[in-house]
Amino acid sequence: MRLSKWEMGLGTHYSFPPETVAAVLYDNSNVNPKTVFITLYWWKRYDKEFAMESRWHWHPDTIRSKLFKCCGQLAERKADKIVFDHFEEGQSQTFLAGIDCVHFEWQEGRTDPGSRWYSHKSNGPGLSYEVCVDAVKDRIVWTNGPFPAATHDITIFRGGTKKNGPATWHKSSLFHKMIVEKRLVDDSGYAGEPDKVSITLAGHLPQTKELFTRIKSRGESLFRAYKRLNIMGRVPFQHKGEQRGGSEELGSEFWRNSGRNSCSVPFSGIFGPGVAGLIF
Repeated sequence: MRLSKWEMGLGTHYSFPPETVAAVLYDNSNVNPKTVFITLYWWKRYDKEFAMESRWHWHPDTIRSKLFKCCGQLAERKADKIVFDHFEEGQSQTFLAGIDCVHFEWQEGRTDPGSRWYSHKSNGPGLSYEVCVDAVKDRIVWTNGPFPAATHDITIFRGGTKKNGPATWHKSSLFHKMIVEKRLVDDSGYAGEPDKVSITLAGHLPQTKELFTRIKSRGESLFRAYKRLNIMGRVPFQHKGEQRGGSEELGSEFWRNSGRNSCSVPFSGIFGPGVAGLIF
C-alpha cells in the first residue's frame, strides 16, 4: 500500500500511522489530544525540554510532568489490553504465542553496578523484557520486566533459577500461567521447558519449521519497531532524580484496535513492566 505524504510525515515525527493515533484518541477521551501528540513525539525524538519548548510552546519546567501524566493515563488501560487469554476459539491451536526477551541499552546504575546488567547483544549495560505475541491474532498477550540484561530468558520465564527449584519460583511468572497442553514458541534459550515452550529441532517437518519461523518473526518485527523510538535507548539518558529508576512501576499503554499489531513497548530505564502497547 502506498502512503500519502501526510501519512509518511506523521510516521516520521511520531512513528505511528494516522489510524493508530485516531483509535487511541477515540478510545481514551479523557486524555488531551495535544498532550498525546507531544507524548508520541517525545517517544520518537526524546528531545530535551528546551528543544520541545520551541516546537510546542510549553514551559520547559512543566512539559515533562505533563508527559508523565499522559503516560500514566494511558497506562491505566494495560490490564484491559494486554491479557494472556482470549486465544483463538474453535481452532486446534497448540502453539499460543511466540515468546522472547528483548534488550534495551541503559546506563548502569551508579548505586548498583555489576556484571548482571551486561547485555551480550549490545556489549554494554542493559535491561531485558519478556514479551509474547499471539500466534494467530495481531496482539500482545504478555509483557514482564525489566530485569538485568544478564538474566537468562528461561529464568525470567520460570520466575526463578533451576538450582533453587520450582517451589521458589514466583507465582506471577508466565510459567505458572501456561494453559495445559498448550505451548509457546521460541529459540534454544527455552530448551529446558519442552512441555511449555517448543523450539525448532532438526527432526521437525518442513511445515513445522516454517510455522515456527513465522511465529518467531512476528516478535522480531515488533522488537525492530520498538527500537525506532529514541526513548528506547538510542540516545543518552536525559532524566534525573526519582525519574531515573529503571524498575519503577511507571508505565504507559498505547494501542489501537484497527487491525494491525498491538505491541507492548517497555521504555529502557524509564518505565516499568508494561510500558506501552504500541501498534506499528
